[in-house]
Amino acid sequence: MIDEEKIQQLKNDIHTKERKEAREASNTLLDLGPDLCAEQHDNLFSFYMELLENDSYDKRCIAAYALAIIERKEAVIPLFNAIFTRERTNYNGTFVYALTGLDCSEHLKDVFEILFYQGFEAKNHAYYILCEQEFILDREELLEIRDKWEDLKKNPEKGVCFESTKEMIEDAVEGYLMYLDKLN
Repeated sequence: MIDEEKIQQLKNDIHTKERKEAREASNTLLDLGPDLCAEQHDNLFSFYMELLENDSYDKRCIAAYALAIIERKEAVIPLFNAIFTRERTNYNGTFVYALTGLDCSEHLKDVFEILFYQGFEAKNHAYYILCEQEFILDREELLEIRDKWEDLKKNPEKGVCFESTKEMIEDAVEGYLMYLDKLN
């Protein structure tokens, strides 16, 4: 078991230090993981979940990166919530990255929302998720994805960097829409 004072000091450093020092403190804290007891692991996870709500973009990114390393399924919905906060559009690639190691199987529509409407980095991570994970397929969701894709092609201004990501999006959509006939 690691000394609680050391853990608390690292948490304080994450909250109070500038970006580089805060990231270093977080990395040190995460490196302690194998030596933490179950209660300390739970407290560490809770700490990063709270940090995900911080006003500072840098602190939220530190939290998202840490949650990617911790890989607990309880982080999935809060990460999606952080991604879809309006003022974070185009500033959420790290949050989507955090999802790449988590089970998103029940969130196909959400991952496509990222692919359609978020920034370049987020789109690339969403595409990776769509290619690497298995999803629970629902006919109605697939039809909604198809309709949003058709709308986005007619109104490309609704998407961010649409022209540079159009082929990638099309590849993902077509890959999933082929399951429509099998879901009848």
